Amino acid sequence: MASVLIFNLVLLAAILSVYSFLHWLLSTKLPASLPWIGLRDEIFSSVRANLREYTAGFRTIREGYSKYNKHDRPFVIPDPSFQEQVMLPTSQLQWFSTQPDSRLSERMVKSKRFAFRYLAATLNYHNEELVMAAIRKDFLRNLPNVQPILFEDMKRSIDQLFGLSTKEWTDVCMWKAMENVILSSTNRIFFGPELSENEEYIRFSAWFAFWLGLGGVVVGSLIPSIIRPIVGYMAAVPVYHFRNKSLRYLGPLVARRMEEMKRHKSDNSVDSKMPNDLVTWIMERVLSSDDGATSTPAIISEQLLFFTLGATHTTITTSTNIMFDMLSSPREWRVYENLREEIESVFTTPDAWYNPASLKQLPKTESTIRETLRVNPVITRVVMREVMAPDGVTLPDGNHLPQGAWAGATAMGVHGDENLYPNPDQYQPFRFVPKLASSNSSTDVSKEGLPERKPPSIATINENFLSFGLGRHACPGRFFVAHQMKLLFAYIIMNYDVQPFDHRPQNKIYGDSYVPSQTATIRVRRREPGYSSTGVAY
Repeated sequence: MASVLIFNLVLLAAILSVYSFLHWLLSTKLPASLPWIGLRDEIFSSVRANLREYTAGFRTIREGYSKYNKHDRPFVIPDPSFQEQVMLPTSQLQWFSTQPDSRLSERMVKSKRFAFRYLAATLNYHNEELVMAAIRKDFLRNLPNVQPILFEDMKRSIDQLFGLSTKEWTDVCMWKAMENVILSSTNRIFFGPELSENEEYIRFSAWFAFWLGLGGVVVGSLIPSIIRPIVGYMAAVPVYHFRNKSLRYLGPLVARRMEEMKRHKSDNSVDSKMPNDLVTWIMERVLSSDDGATSTPAIISEQLLFFTLGATHTTITTSTNIMFDMLSSPREWRVYENLREEIESVFTTPDAWYNPASLKQLPKTESTIRETLRVNPVITRVVMREVMAPDGVTLPDGNHLPQGAWAGATAMGVHGDENLYPNPDQYQPFRFVPKLASSNSSTDVSKEGLPERKPPSIATINENFLSFGLGRHACPGRFFVAHQMKLLFAYIIMNYDVQPFDHRPQNKIYGDSYVPSQTATIRVRRREPGYSSTGVAY
């Protein structure tokens, strides 16, 4: 027994020695002036610090933010992938997020952090800016025409999943329900009814999203870079399987639309009526660009498939968190009732659901969604960039980062700063509502620190609110996501009673992702026709 123990200890020491040597040999050398968090005075200190991050949760992030970032100093945080990262204070984020890609690259971080070099090796970034412009601008421009379609699709899905019985309570898996509703409605706006009503495409794209997300976390965040290629190419097998199955439906749709729009462009006698969806908006921009001829349906199809994953994952995760947060808030706060009263005052006619202006009259709903994004951000480390400049980059405080170094910010640290958000550890759904807007409410959440100025929208970003990133590479679909979630919860809250939680289902940390329970259920019941506002069934 003793000899076995000695052998195991020697083997462990040998493994740590090899890892330490390879880590020293291959890692980017950060300046000694940058303090580390989680580093102890011990043998194999950096290797062991990285390994401890497997179980550290938010402890290291919060300690580093409190000890250094709050005092305007960057710090180095270890990582299970052995890619240590420099976390910057908020005072440097505006400068940092505006640096050109030739000096600080977001794409390089994505390629490594989400293992795209293995899981998405065929992804072509040609004309990416045109695709992003269509997502950012054309959705807002077409909002009056899009909202009726979006609402009807969401209404159909919710009614089907939550049920129409006004007598019986229904147990609903929140994650699965949101996955169904969000995938269907997003695909409806992006690709039209041909794919949003195609059950095979929905199933294949959902599995593609699952395997890509799982592979990205495991390979990009949890596996040391030394063995990443082996695990990466193994993890790519199911990703490419479901990618190909998804593109079997998406590819022909994009190819047909491109051909139709090319024919109309060359011959005005061809019927020009095109579906009002994202594919059409992208094609209009691509075919009008100087290098539109080099954009193929295959390139655009794959870009759309990957973007859909990002849009739906954020919305599914946040929507699940929103419901969990509301149902676990103190009952005396009457959060659900307050929201229902607000929603009922706006949606007084069926036509109000089709009018984008209606969603601008929901300050409490907007604040509730934004507060969940603050407390439970989808990604915990944001605005991540890799230094590309051969001569490195000098930070505003004088610290010099060499080529290959990674830097960014911690959303959990910033969002938990009591100087920015009073009582930051407490979920306060109406935190972002101006005082006057909620002064007449019978029971309100604590209004400490509520702003007097016009409240920020869900999609408003700055160095103090990082759930959607910051700068040029901030989430381009955040306006669509915000609109979608407001419409979603307005309909659910107005039409369904729910039973509260005694205890909130716990989120889990997977790499940089903060994910709610995917199995927890809620109990819902349809309200009687002609109902009055009675609130949650407590």
